[in-house]
Amino acid sequence: MSIQVSGGVDLGGSRVSKKKEPQQDRAFTETTVELEVDVDDERVALLDDGGGGVGGSGGGVGVGGSGGGGPRSRGKRLVSLDMLRGFVMVVMCMVDEQGDFDHVFWAFREHEWNGVGPADLVFPMFLFIVGNSVVLAFRNRSIYETKVWTSVLRRTLLLIVFGILLSLFSHKFNFHHFTILGVLQRIGIVYGAITLLYTLAPIFAQRLIVLGLVTLYAVCLYEFPVPNFEGVVHNQTVLEECGTGVITPYCNAASFFDRSIFGQNYMPQPVLNEGILSTLTAIATAYAGTEFGRLWSAVPKKSDGYWAEGKWKILVWVGSAIACILSSLLLQVWVPYNKPIWSLSFTLLTAGVGGLLLFLFYVIYDLPLTYIARKYLTIITTPLVWLGRNPLFFFLLMMVIDIVMMHLINVAGDSGQISLWTLVYERAFHSWISDPYIASSMVPFSHLLIYTLLCFFLHRKKWFLTL
Repeated sequence: MSIQVSGGVDLGGSRVSKKKEPQQDRAFTETTVELEVDVDDERVALLDDGGGGVGGSGGGVGVGGSGGGGPRSRGKRLVSLDMLRGFVMVVMCMVDEQGDFDHVFWAFREHEWNGVGPADLVFPMFLFIVGNSVVLAFRNRSIYETKVWTSVLRRTLLLIVFGILLSLFSHKFNFHHFTILGVLQRIGIVYGAITLLYTLAPIFAQRLIVLGLVTLYAVCLYEFPVPNFEGVVHNQTVLEECGTGVITPYCNAASFFDRSIFGQNYMPQPVLNEGILSTLTAIATAYAGTEFGRLWSAVPKKSDGYWAEGKWKILVWVGSAIACILSSLLLQVWVPYNKPIWSLSFTLLTAGVGGLLLFLFYVIYDLPLTYIARKYLTIITTPLVWLGRNPLFFFLLMMVIDIVMMHLINVAGDSGQISLWTLVYERAFHSWISDPYIASSMVPFSHLLIYTLLCFFLHRKKWFLTL
């Protein structure tokens, strides 16, 4: 891991240098780190697109300098993707940092089983951005450099290791009982899979492989004879008759495979959200990001000439996204939206929503609009850029605070021992806001203001936490 700063300072084994950007869009570029303006470099720091060279400069976990594999192709920072990433992180904060999870507005409540809402789309959007970023990272880069694959393998393993460490931290480093697979682990696995797929196979073969993974998922989920479930859940014995094609929280092939491989102590009841089988369709979501990334990189940006040159590609882009959403609406009649097992209808929905969100931020920043319109739109969305350029810092800070306050520190409350998180919520928010739903939502909103200010400070200092 490294913290990249301007002015040639090294804080983690990575060489950084200063580079002057063009004068336009100074609100986003100004004088910045060389590693941060390279649109063809690969830095996956919780789904970042630009940044450090794939080859690396050696030393530590930090990203590389100019010694990366192959010639370097310079370009401006892809701000619209930063905006999308920042927007997703705002929603993530509103979902994960509620003061009282029993009183949450619908938009910020995750479904435990069937159903979908904005909260359920947060994690899929991260994976969609992973697929999109891989296209940008390898657009003009040779895949025959050893350093390229060393860097890809390192980032994959680091994401998995950091995810396991966070899980152990939340379980007080009890090695006999923790969740072995989680968010960062899935990001690492999906990133590695998509990188291999995109770089080593032609487009037609990529699509066939993804179709094969989805088919394998469907066959396993609907044709595998799942044994009857018997287990202890919340100190109660649960018995449920299963079988072929039975899809319930306790009876489904996805959770059965995870229980058989990892054991019950290493997965929550009743289903592991980031389990093995659902990773197949999660890869399909990320690959949808790759496909839309191809379209996105082919359409004209605000400096690329006339609208007429790319309007047909834009129509294909938007039409494909809408087609995915409509297909998911039709399929969910028989295959309900389900995030825990990442159902086929859910996969199609995430692909379509990701495509439309990417188009929205393309319109805001990259579509050739008039100067006045672009000026006011970018001013409004500037905080999203601050958050989107330091996603790993944002995520790790949020997770550490959540784990410490929700799980590790208990204090005496009015009704006995409660978590520090609950105490702060009751004393600082619910004590003067009578509506529990509003009070609960004020907690993540206040945290978001603090995170935004911190990311603004880091942005001004040109400090970026990366893998």
